[in-house]
Amino acid sequence: MADNNPKKLAKTFSNLNNAGLAVIVASSLSLFGIPVGMITGILVSFYALEAPIKNFIVLTAIALIPSIIALFMIENELSFQIFTQVITFLIVLGFISYLLREFSSWSVVIQAIGVIGACMVIGIYILYPDVDAWWLERLKVFFVNADVDQGDEVLLAYAKYATGMQVMSLSFSALINLLFARYWQALVYNKKSKVRKEILETRISGVMICFILLLSLSTFLEFSWALDALIVSLVPAFFSGATLVHILCEKNVRKSNRIFVLIMFYMMNLIAFPIVPLAVAIIGIIDYLMQLRFRFGLVIK
Repeated sequence: MADNNPKKLAKTFSNLNNAGLAVIVASSLSLFGIPVGMITGILVSFYALEAPIKNFIVLTAIALIPSIIALFMIENELSFQIFTQVITFLIVLGFISYLLREFSSWSVVIQAIGVIGACMVIGIYILYPDVDAWWLERLKVFFVNADVDQGDEVLLAYAKYATGMQVMSLSFSALINLLFARYWQALVYNKKSKVRKEILETRISGVMICFILLLSLSTFLEFSWALDALIVSLVPAFFSGATLVHILCEKNVRKSNRIFVLIMFYMMNLIAFPIVPLAVAIIGIIDYLMQLRFRFGLVIK
C-alpha cells in the first residue's frame, strides 16, 4: 500500500487544478514565514520533469501570484526583493529540471548551476556596483535589532561574500527541490536504482575545474565580484565530493548505520561551515584530477 502512495499523489497532482491549488496555498503561506515553500518547488520541478512545457509555465505563473499581489499591495523594497527571489528561483529550478529531463545527468545539472550562479553574481555586481555597501547597511540593522554586538571589520567581511552566499543558497535550494522531485518520479516509475546510480555518478569535469581556477585567479587579483562568484562555483565540486562520501559510506558502513552516518556528515557541514564544505569540495576536485573512484574501486554498478 505504501508503494502506491507516490503514484496516487502523482495522479492527484497530474491534474493542473489540484497542482495549482497546492502551489498557490504553499506560496501564500511561505510569504507569512510558514516553511511550506518547498511544496511549490517540488511540484514545479516535477511538472518540468514530467509535463508538457505549457503546463509547467502555467504552474510557475500560479506560483508567482502571491508574490505579485504582495508586490502591488505593499509596494516596498522587501516585497520587490521577495518577488525577485521567487521568480529567479523558479526560473533556475525550471531550467535545471529541463536539463535533467533532457540529459539524465546530474553532472550536467550541477555544473550548469555552478556556472549560472557565478554569472548571476557577476551580473549583480555589474548592475549594482555598491552591493557590498548595501549588504553592510542591512547587516548593521540586523545585528542592532538582534541586540548582538559586531565590529565594523567583521560586518565588512560578512558583506563581502553575502551576495555569493545568497546565490549559493538559491542554488542549493533549487538542487534539493530537484532531488526530491526526481526521487518522487523514481518512486512513481519504480526506478529508484536507476536514479540512485544517476546521482552517485555525479562528477565535475575539467572544464568546471578550469572555471573554478579562473575565478580563484580573479580573487587573487582582487576583483570585487570574484570571491562571491568563487563561492557559488564550488557548489558543483561539493556535490561531487558528497557523492563520493555516499559511495564510501555504502561500501564500508553497515546498511543499518548508513542513515545515521550520512546525517552526521551533513550536520558537520552545517556546524563546521565553511571548513567542512570546503574540504568536501576539494575532495570533489581531487576526485577528478586523481580519478579516485576508478583507482579505489568506488564505481557504482
